[in-house]
Amino acid sequence: MYSLEYFIFDGANVMKSTNGPMTKVVISLFLLSIPASSYSAEPNFAAKVEALKMLLSGEIVGELVDCLAGVKPQPERLTLEIEVAADGSAGLANVAPDLLPKTRRCLNDLISRKTMPRAAASYRFTQQIAWPPKVTGDKAPGLTTGPGQAATPVIATGEVSGINYPDAGRIVFLPTAIPRPQGVFNATAHDIGFWQLEYGLSDQVGLGLQVLLPITVVALAPGLRLGFRLSDNVWLGGSITAGFFIPYIDGVDVQVLFYGGGPSLTLGNDRFIFNCGLMAMGATLFADSNEGGNETEALLLPHLGISVRLSEMVRFNLEVTPPLLPTVEGGSDAMLWLVLYGIRIHGEMLYGDISFVWPAGKDTWTFMKYMPMGLPLLSFGFQI
Repeated sequence: MYSLEYFIFDGANVMKSTNGPMTKVVISLFLLSIPASSYSAEPNFAAKVEALKMLLSGEIVGELVDCLAGVKPQPERLTLEIEVAADGSAGLANVAPDLLPKTRRCLNDLISRKTMPRAAASYRFTQQIAWPPKVTGDKAPGLTTGPGQAATPVIATGEVSGINYPDAGRIVFLPTAIPRPQGVFNATAHDIGFWQLEYGLSDQVGLGLQVLLPITVVALAPGLRLGFRLSDNVWLGGSITAGFFIPYIDGVDVQVLFYGGGPSLTLGNDRFIFNCGLMAMGATLFADSNEGGNETEALLLPHLGISVRLSEMVRFNLEVTPPLLPTVEGGSDAMLWLVLYGIRIHGEMLYGDISFVWPAGKDTWTFMKYMPMGLPLLSFGFQI
């Protein structure tokens, strides 16, 4: 059963009603965009109010919850614009944020099954729902109005503790501790040739695959990524991977087996994320006997990163790897900082990164001066 609390803003007063037992879920809905000065001239206002009340039954809200159960990530707010014909038949005119076609169909089917109050002419009304449904107190959200102005509800939903953007499993390139939600598939291409695929087996475990397009080489690396939410803003996780790299170029007879993994810690919320981790990687090169046999090398790769929301659809990402620590002789020559930075432009399903990689180390300026912004790293992908 669902407990429902709704507020109809009439420009001057708040009318409050409660329907159903006080357990499980409370949802606030808002009837918007009717200026106080126009009520006497609004012929369908009463019908809109009755239609809103009809949509607030526990059964219908339960169906709304079911329709959006598979949406990952859950939206912060859901806005439904409903169109009602003069005979009372209804349909979904618009919904925000943009949703998958199957979700829109579910919502439209739900609304079209209901007969709304009839009026002298067709009418539309908008529901804005704090989503996902949360239990709230008895206090109604604030309301600001002025003479002749439309009522503007202040929705007191609090800060969303979830991370509401696609591919939160990485900052720029290296992994975070934020897991892929169960049943969600993600594919990301870096500079077209390198692909990262991952599927959420559960809300804590993701199965991944990294692959290079088979142009002169064959490379494949399955992996497993774990993430556990310790509190609203803290995740602890880790990843492991292993794979092979085999070139098929005439005269080259080598194969590389690589493996590794490490822990990661992620702090923050949808507005700001801090991530840190440590990757321990190893590789064994198998060469033709004439080439001198096999060779094994390893390195530690600590990494730090931040992600900051600049707008609803844009984030700034920065990732830094302190000096690499190889185990091979002469490792001091390999001391190198990598600075990766850029922006991510995203919707609910699609996203793209415009990033740059700056190798900072001894003598790197001799060639990086020709690319002062860094080496370009373009990524794009989708999440379903």
